[in-house]
Amino acid sequence: MAGLIVLSYVTAPVLFICRKLKTKNQESSPRFLVIPQLTRIGDVICATPVFCAIKKKYPQSHISVFVSVMTSPLLMHNPHVDEIIQFEDYSFFQLAKKIRTEHYDWCFSLSGTSLNTLIGLWGMITRRVKITRPGRPLSESLTDWMATDTLEYANHSYLPQVYLNLLKYAGIDSSDTKKEVYTSLDGERKAEAFLTSHALSGADMIVGISVTAGNAIKEWGDEKFSALAMHIIDHYKAIVVFIGSPRDGARISQLVSSIDGTHRSSCVQATDFSLEELPSLIKRFTFFISGDTGPMHMAHALGVPLIDIIGPVHPGEQAPQDGRSIIVKPGGEYQPTVFAFEKAGNSELSREVLDATSVEAVFGAFGELLLLSRVQR
Repeated sequence: MAGLIVLSYVTAPVLFICRKLKTKNQESSPRFLVIPQLTRIGDVICATPVFCAIKKKYPQSHISVFVSVMTSPLLMHNPHVDEIIQFEDYSFFQLAKKIRTEHYDWCFSLSGTSLNTLIGLWGMITRRVKITRPGRPLSESLTDWMATDTLEYANHSYLPQVYLNLLKYAGIDSSDTKKEVYTSLDGERKAEAFLTSHALSGADMIVGISVTAGNAIKEWGDEKFSALAMHIIDHYKAIVVFIGSPRDGARISQLVSSIDGTHRSSCVQATDFSLEELPSLIKRFTFFISGDTGPMHMAHALGVPLIDIIGPVHPGEQAPQDGRSIIVKPGGEYQPTVFAFEKAGNSELSREVLDATSVEAVFGAFGELLLLSRVQR
């Protein structure tokens, strides 16, 4: 990266001149390149209000989204996304060449990394807008000037709205932070077959639980989740579906096996759904419970009432902010140690915060969630 930054300093004058010579697209049909955080499921879902806002203002616009192969399935069926560009498919200069041929008018860097800035510069995109943040790495500070517009992130602001604020440079003013996740036909068929195979229907209370997280310091613990599941089964006669990726299969199988036989018959494992298929299963849940992780954002986007066991994560940045979601915070006073743009704090403190979140507290929140959902029907 250091060599690429130096090269960009040397060639920037030429790139600026070439950019100015580009033919501008018609104002009614501008072309946008949006770059969210490439690999995090939750961050990509939190970026989806941006696509909707652009299309609402410019229905004839073209939107390309640059993400990793891991998160691209989240956008495959989004009607507001015209093209998905996968990070792994190109070298840097191959990517720059492709972007130049696309003649984009706008590049929005939602994570503000130096790589995103250089992509916009070498792609000769006319307007390049990025987030800056306090305490950012030196590589970002050295490349900030290569963007045409910057917006400083105020620590712990709600990220979906911050992303929308970037669009003001393109004359788009929106406060609609509703996240969007779409299902596929294959996913719908698979989810229906799954319910049928387990004799489940819409009449059942189906509680989805995700025990894993992309970051281990956000995981509440398998023993606590199994104890919570047994409480919910005892009191509400619910069916509990433990979800995870295929690589989580052995872990979740062990968790289900550890539950006593009386309750085990009400527990189901679902670890063979791909990221593209998973929304079809999650939308069929009556309720959803997890730590602060990607599937939680998916459930939120799908309108499933949920509990977010937030642990050490700052509650103001990405956690759901509406009346159909409950955030369970640790008991007593605590300081968050996991943030969207800041380096994570002490991992031991993060663990202590999760350990301080009791099964009883989450089970009590589940009772509150049931009452809320009944009032809202």
